Amino acid sequence: MFGMFKIPENLKPIDDAVMNTFCTEEPECIIADDKVHIKTSVCCKILYSSEESRNDYIMFANSFPITMVCDDTDLTDVISSRAEAQVTFSEISVDVDSYGENRVVEASFTVKAKLFTRKKKSAFYATDAFFAEIPCATVTKQFTTLTESEPISRVFTTEKRFVPENVSFISICDYTSRINDCKITVNENGTFLSGIYVASFLGLTENGYMSCDEAGEFSEKISAEKLYFDEYRVICGVTQTNATLSEDGNIYIKLTLKTETVFERKETFNAVTEINSKETQKKKGLEMLFYFPMEKDDLWSISKKYFVIVSGLSVVPFSIHHFTVSTKVAEIWLTQ
Repeated sequence: MFGMFKIPENLKPIDDAVMNTFCTEEPECIIADDKVHIKTSVCCKILYSSEESRNDYIMFANSFPITMVCDDTDLTDVISSRAEAQVTFSEISVDVDSYGENRVVEASFTVKAKLFTRKKKSAFYATDAFFAEIPCATVTKQFTTLTESEPISRVFTTEKRFVPENVSFISICDYTSRINDCKITVNENGTFLSGIYVASFLGLTENGYMSCDEAGEFSEKISAEKLYFDEYRVICGVTQTNATLSEDGNIYIKLTLKTETVFERKETFNAVTEINSKETQKKKGLEMLFYFPMEKDDLWSISKKYFVIVSGLSVVPFSIHHFTVSTKVAEIWLTQ
């Protein structure tokens, strides 16, 4: 994308851009017309020298609102969506405007967005206890389900005090931070989310303006239990960064992080998918099966499928370890 802006009249006119940084705000996802619209803003910060004096530096920021449209995503049964955005390329130049009167800043940048969606899950199968008791009247099939937990959200802070290497700041002009890596670990104390952040600083030194980076680690307990999972997804971002420079040259940094973690568990099993005849009703005793209703099912259609009366059906919750299946389960009792 390409943008152009002028320095406001209440600031000193620009001579040349010394340094610049680009960052994106947290994106907003809107689903409309079978498309996902990702809205965000790109903030461009520049440190520039003034036309009046090359030793006079001014910091200025300008925001560019942008909207990206994702039209190649299957939105069937999507119940929520989130996105991550980052600037992958940026370039700044200073030139005169078309009238040849004012110097303007031209910004070129590329933004890459990643879309995450959550879908409603549905499946149906019977428990082993059912088809083991009635082997001749059923058709079985192997199923693999991917059961998704509810999102676990956390907001927490991490702090660090350090001395910049090879740089002695007189003052700090600007700072930004980003998350580089996140992972989940499980031990006897619970389930933890940890990762690495990188903070970037721009400040004034005796030799002019310089920058430096500082990396740190963070860890947060997201559950007191040892969660069992096969896969997980983590969305982590910095919502606020604070930095102060002490008289002895140390920098104190405090980050506020917002995370959302979703766990997934795979289950593979054999299950009943069809009942071929009414011979099941001649079986003595009491049998039970669990049936996961599909979207168009109701109690009447289920009763006809399994040759039972409607009063013999009841709705019960069903869970696998720590993961709760999103659809309800019909508990069907087959009597003589």
